[in-house]
Formats: sequence, C-alpha cells, structure tokens
Amino acid sequence: MDVRIQSPFIQTNTLQNKPKYTPAQAQDTFKQALSKAIKDVNELQNVSAHKTDLLAKGKIDNLHDVMITGQKASVALQVQ
Repeated sequence: MDVRIQSPFIQTNTLQNKPKYTPAQAQDTFKQALSKAIKDVNELQNVSAHKTDLLAKGKIDNLHDVMITGQKASVALQVQ
C-alpha cells in the first residue's frame, strides 16, 4: 500500500494545468475584465444619482431604497 502525504504548501503540476496565454491575450483579457468592472460601477452610480435626484424632486418617497442604492454604488466602487 503506497500512501503519500502531500503538503498543501507545495503545489505540483499547477503550471501544467493552467491555460497558457500570450502576453497580448493576457492583456486583452485583463482589459475586458477592467472595462466591465468600470462599466458596472458606473451604472450603479448612475442609478444612485438618478434615484437621489428623484427623491430631491419629491417624485419618489422611498428613502430606504435610495440609501441602499447609494451604498451599493459606494461598496462597488471600493471593491473594484
């Protein structure tokens, strides 16, 4: 019976299992991910600004929803 104990700190064959990208492909993948993150944060901020504006004009009265929307935009900006 052959029992081998592997350390969780020593990774074997991890480089062989990962897909290989050219520098141009890696750059493009990163660019797409960053662009999507910026677009998502911008959309949340626009929704927050719109709801805040409607609240100030008296067109909506749900302060709770406006505050939650503002916090979502704030947290998204901090996380990204």
